[in-house]
Amino acid sequence: MNIETLFTDIHSFLVCYQKIVNEEILIFFPSSMKSYQKNWIKSLQQINSEDLLDAYNGVNYSPMIDSSLSEILIKANYFYNQIKSVTPQNSLTTLPPRAYVGMKEKKRHEIDNLRSSIVQICNENSLNGVIDIGGGVGHLPRILAQHHGIESLSIDQDKTLQQQGVSRSNKYPVSSNAAKISFINATLNKVERVPIPSGLDNLLLVGLHTCGPLANILLSEAIKNSAIKAVLNFGCCYLKLDGVSDINISQLAKKTGPINLSKYALTLATRSHASLTTTEFNDTKRVKDYRYSFHLLLNQKLGINDFLATDNVSMKIYAGSFEDYAISMLNRLNITSNLTKKELQDFYLFPETKKIVSELFIASIIRWQFGKIIELYILLDRALYLKENGFLVTLYKYFEGRISPRNIGILGILPQK
Repeated sequence: MNIETLFTDIHSFLVCYQKIVNEEILIFFPSSMKSYQKNWIKSLQQINSEDLLDAYNGVNYSPMIDSSLSEILIKANYFYNQIKSVTPQNSLTTLPPRAYVGMKEKKRHEIDNLRSSIVQICNENSLNGVIDIGGGVGHLPRILAQHHGIESLSIDQDKTLQQQGVSRSNKYPVSSNAAKISFINATLNKVERVPIPSGLDNLLLVGLHTCGPLANILLSEAIKNSAIKAVLNFGCCYLKLDGVSDINISQLAKKTGPINLSKYALTLATRSHASLTTTEFNDTKRVKDYRYSFHLLLNQKLGINDFLATDNVSMKIYAGSFEDYAISMLNRLNITSNLTKKELQDFYLFPETKKIVSELFIASIIRWQFGKIIELYILLDRALYLKENGFLVTLYKYFEGRISPRNIGILGILPQK
């Protein structure tokens, strides 16, 4: 895979659909709907619920009547599928149950997949240790040190989590070839450097889901610090990025013409894009049905044109009738209304309301398909930044997407002299 070619192809693709990615549908309604061709909407409205779920999950677009839409979405998935799953050469023994104490399924899956890759990276590049940025309780450094003999350093700003990590590391017996594990309390930013103890060199710098701009700080540290010979980074929380200074950091991005990504585009990239089950999809549809209908109610019946956030509420609120949901949300937002339950119900069931809400939902499915591509644009930009600074760079999917959706890791290795 040529990352320059993939980046420029994705750049060209996203340039054509910047309004779709940069405008959250409900917030910019009704102007946002101008970006979605009527034949696109109609094409998805005419397929059955099972095929619609497949389209949402990016599994199959063939039932769509409109070929222009299916071609766009197929191309978006093509880009994402260019990143292959990693195939570590090392076959490591199963760890004892005590190694996984305190881990949820997602964390156990990530560490089981990563430890094999990290052992291989360290062996093939004569690396002496691993630094885990944002290590929390230190699950990964503990397993690398105590079960694979790799000296490890966990850096985090949360003292409480680190104290738990120290206690856990001292609680259980370890293998005879166990190495040292250290915990350093520190906050990293664009000024503060990674505090590496003297005597440690030839290190792998790991960031498992570094939040927002922390990923860029980690990559910059890998470039500047002579003790670091390799870096493995996974991004997350892209909505916390500065749309000006934290993206388009590579020279190729600057040369090609930086793509502007709004906070709504970055939020779209941040969301989990794991496949939904039928039940999860139906729940999603019900939530959007109520939210979209409520937004139209505010606009058409109460004259409120500003977007009001109605998320971050319990799923229980969507289990009842729309009129009960609407009354609850009006109270939550401190909005006075004389609308009766009957009037609320009539508005919800009004054919024009149903028509608009259906179109909004279909548009949201189309926009959803761009989330992984925005993320990939950001990750390739970061990979190019490393490559332009002398690293040999590869990108792989290290985890199962259904378990850990932020599964693409950037691996950069300095060539041995």
